[in-house]
Amino acid sequence: MTVNSAHSDALRFHACLLSENGSPPVIHPRELDETVQLFLIDELERWSDGLLHQLLDVVGVRSPGPRPDAGLPAGAAVRLLATAPYEVREWLSPHSFAPDRAAAVFVRTVVEARRDLRRITSARLLAHSARRTQLLAHLELLATLAVVIRPVMPGWSGLVAEHLGMPRDAHWPPTAAGHRLFVPDAPLRTGLLAYFVVPVSPPSG
Repeated sequence: MTVNSAHSDALRFHACLLSENGSPPVIHPRELDETVQLFLIDELERWSDGLLHQLLDVVGVRSPGPRPDAGLPAGAAVRLLATAPYEVREWLSPHSFAPDRAAAVFVRTVVEARRDLRRITSARLLAHSARRTQLLAHLELLATLAVVIRPVMPGWSGLVAEHLGMPRDAHWPPTAAGHRLFVPDAPLRTGLLAYFVVPVSPPSG
């Protein structure tokens, strides 16, 4: 991924946040910088890369499939999976296009997911099996968000797909019952932390 693709993703996402009734907003460089640093780097990248680091510690270098006898656990990631992707997809669809609402749902979802990942990290008494299944729920949430936000941030979406062994044109929801977007036994690796580059704002007056 190039700096240009990261900057284009950031610009489109920031424009979605500011959009009103689908009208193109006025972009101020300093506000764009804040979106990049405070959300795209401090929340989105720290959640996604932190998740992959934890998965490498818990499940090893390859992504496991869910065990046949165990579904995803109850928790924040599962609850978010049940609503947020549908909302983002709906607000980016032609018949109800509202990019500001799609971006707002995406922000709320990532912020809550990162908060929950910190809870998992700090839960010293959490059993290994429980930690594993909760992290897998986060992995599915990351994969799903990457697919539904692709029209806005295709570069970031492609980077996530590459890291999870997913096809870049993956569709959601999956057609097969019980199927997960991420590919079982695909190599897991970190590297989602340094994609976005803070645009340089011009000096003030």
